[in-house]
Amino acid sequence: MKSRLNVNLITKYQTYLIVFSILIILLILRSVILRQPEERLTYTIHKGELLESVKISGTYGASSQTQVFSPANGVISQLYVTNQANVQKGDPLFHIESTATDEEKATANTNYQQAVTALQNAKQAKETTDATMWVKQKALLDSENNLNLMNDRLAESIDNPATNEPYTQLEIESIKSAVTTTRKEFANLESQYKHADQTIGSAQALVNSAKLALDATESKTVYSPANGKVVNLLKNVGDGVINRAGGQPILLVTNLKSPTIFAKTSEIDVIRLKEGQVAQIVFDADKKSVFTGEVTAIDTIGTTTAGVTTYDVRIKLSNFSSSAIRPGMTATITINTYKNTDVVSVPNSAILYQDNQAFLKKANTQEDLVKISLGYQGISKTEIASDLPDGLEILAVIDQSKHK
Repeated sequence: MKSRLNVNLITKYQTYLIVFSILIILLILRSVILRQPEERLTYTIHKGELLESVKISGTYGASSQTQVFSPANGVISQLYVTNQANVQKGDPLFHIESTATDEEKATANTNYQQAVTALQNAKQAKETTDATMWVKQKALLDSENNLNLMNDRLAESIDNPATNEPYTQLEIESIKSAVTTTRKEFANLESQYKHADQTIGSAQALVNSAKLALDATESKTVYSPANGKVVNLLKNVGDGVINRAGGQPILLVTNLKSPTIFAKTSEIDVIRLKEGQVAQIVFDADKKSVFTGEVTAIDTIGTTTAGVTTYDVRIKLSNFSSSAIRPGMTATITINTYKNTDVVSVPNSAILYQDNQAFLKKANTQEDLVKISLGYQGISKTEIASDLPDGLEILAVIDQSKHK
């Protein structure tokens, strides 16, 4: 029994010891934590370089690229170019041998001719409606003149000039009816005329579609649509292809002479960007290499998506010759927006504003304020135009609410 009591006492003392140790540790941590802000909240004045930059992401792209499709359903019978080949506009690229049957060719031709006829009929219908509308407009004006003449004569009790007798009720209703009828007929023709262009547009679309279908049945050689370099050519002679209505491009003709980064920036950063600023570019695929570029264009009007507005930025790469970097690769772009050397700058949070004046608060004092003049004001730091002693310690963060 006594042994059991001794064990309980020992256990109880051990518990007290553990609790006491935890309290000591917490007190030590508290003193460390409370002391750290004092160290972090001070800032020592020194002259140096003030450099600010904007970091955005973008995609490397060719200055221009044109997709080249097969015009026909068939088989590649000739390839006149290879990947990376330089071509001029009009140079032959490949030849497609159509696999369409005679019946498919005849059907495609019939559909095309019918579409052309429908388009011609739509255009003719517009011309006819236009001519008829002018005739009906004249009839409407005449009927309105007759109505006005009748009303004037009735007001003065003058006879009908056609009968030299007073107007009968039938004559009055007939003249009024003529105006109502011609007005409705004119309005109907005017509506037809306004919708004629829509009918013509639909008919033209059918002609274009039918022409593509007809072309898809014919063997053709395809020529380069622009000057540039051939890329993304993965087809070989003998490969089957389908026309652009349902197929993929056979190749691309690109212009890589002016390699460009296309990026987006926020509404906060865009006001700091200007054309001509120098940029450093690091590609995700090659983080060891740093390329340089120049901002060449910035959107004036942004694009808003889901409540977020962004602005497109175009950056031209300078002396770019890397064969490892390909269009479509992503990059991180750092654009220097401000740089000044041998200046004093302080964190924005260190500046105290009172009565439209700016001050710095000396560290380890209660009310010792230093009046200052401000220079360049950046996102995180502000340049100080006043002379300040080197080594002066100030508070880096000030609670503005306590000084209002």
